Amino acid sequence: MLLNISLFILGFVILYFGAEWLVKGAATIAHSLGIRPVVVGLTVIAFGTSAPEFSVSILSSLKGVTDIAIGNVVGSNVANVGLVLGLAAVLKPFAVDRGSVSRELWMSLAGALLFFVLCFDRTASRLDGFILLAGITAFTTYCIVDEKKRMTAAAGQPVGERQGRAEQEGGGGDDADDSDGLSIPVCILMVAAGLCLLVGGAKLMTDSAVFIARALGVSELAIGLTVVALGTSLPEVAASVVSVFRGEAELAVGNVLGSNIFNLFMVIGGVAVINPMPVAASTVYYQIPIMIGFTVAIIAPLIIFQKVSRLCGFVLLAGYAGFILLSFLAA
Repeated sequence: MLLNISLFILGFVILYFGAEWLVKGAATIAHSLGIRPVVVGLTVIAFGTSAPEFSVSILSSLKGVTDIAIGNVVGSNVANVGLVLGLAAVLKPFAVDRGSVSRELWMSLAGALLFFVLCFDRTASRLDGFILLAGITAFTTYCIVDEKKRMTAAAGQPVGERQGRAEQEGGGGDDADDSDGLSIPVCILMVAAGLCLLVGGAKLMTDSAVFIARALGVSELAIGLTVVALGTSLPEVAASVVSVFRGEAELAVGNVLGSNIFNLFMVIGGVAVINPMPVAASTVYYQIPIMIGFTVAIIAPLIIFQKVSRLCGFVLLAGYAGFILLSFLAA
């Protein structure tokens, strides 16, 4: 037990430095190339921080532990909204631009609803997997093409107008200029190293936490929904909290929404294609609707008010704490 506690602490330290390198490198690349931070969060960071969910779900599915495979994704998406955004807002309330996050937010909600419909027959079939993979391919392609068009249009604008537009989209201001003279190749290495440290630190923390949970007699579904889901969400927690404190709120929101999108479309889609699996009734009628509810809950702060206040953060954290409690009681 003492060894697992030590590994948990070591994993936390590794996680912190991984988040620092990842966010600093990604933000610098975004500002240097004129890419909106939310797009970097949606693609590079979201894809990287979803790696733990993908690996855990694939391995769990192949081992026949489907409750952990699906519970991990559902629990992670709830944690991304309730814990990640909630904790970030409590520590430092932040504002976002409606136009920068609306597309990702609606896609996240659409993904959750599609996942609910596909799982209503209590099975994640190979056809369901192909549908989900086609969805993430189309969405990612659209985002990249749309960003290229935006950058091309921005390149033709006068310098003053371009700078003003960058500031409105979160790409300007004192907080954004934090490159410290780092070159793009160095930043790419920082992003790669940061992702590796995030995954490694999360694995150390998750493995030790699962060992302790199993020793206490906790069920596989509860472990998947809570301990494993929380562990695989730790990269998102670290990356988003550091992003908010660095003044990169849109990077944090893009990371959370992008991770949720990747989890639903790529992780579940990939797992279903490789190994179709049954879906527990409690997942269909209880966990997935809660996941949808958390996604709906952030529509008002992000779209209407364009800010996530400390009060909103506390509400999200309280909702996540209630989800954890009910998951253990129902298991």
